Amino acid sequence: MRRRLATTAAVLALALVLACGGIGIRRDLSAVPIGRVGYRDLCGLQRYFDRLETHRAEAPRLVLSVGAEERRATASGGRDQWAFESRLARRTLRRVLQANWTNLPPGLGRARRVRLDVEWVDRAGIRRVVTGKPAELVVAGESHDLPYHPCLSELLYGAALYRQRRETLGLPGPAGDPWGLGASPDGGAAPDAGP
Repeated sequence: MRRRLATTAAVLALALVLACGGIGIRRDLSAVPIGRVGYRDLCGLQRYFDRLETHRAEAPRLVLSVGAEERRATASGGRDQWAFESRLARRTLRRVLQANWTNLPPGLGRARRVRLDVEWVDRAGIRRVVTGKPAELVVAGESHDLPYHPCLSELLYGAALYRQRRETLGLPGPAGDPWGLGASPDGGAAPDAGP
């Protein structure tokens, strides 16, 4: 009986430590080449970008963008601050966060405004979130470190890539199907398709 109580107490203590820990990664895509994450729409963002392209929904607002002072031959970078205020933007952010991270702030579901601060790098004209530093997720005035995940880059900087994906795969565009009613949730891509 004592052994059972000790085991139960240890499990509860471990659960408490994990619950009090920071935000963690739920779905690890680190083994997937970065080009395939968008091409296969592993973040589920094709319909989101199609809706934004019709101008029937508001994209997250870029509140502040600061470019890096130091220019390098291969890359430049900076820091962006994004505000997710529209219903579609908040809903999409919550969906992407819940699918890919754990231990999210409890107020995320009720928040009317969520802010994301990210450091980015620009290579060949494409911005990507920096992999070595966490982003900052601000919910109800509280800041939380958000570990790197490729879906964050896709969400913030993927509009042109998803437009190209739609054209390359011959998916219905926003003009022909503005609400994505005829498209499958994965945008019509075969699960084993690759670039």
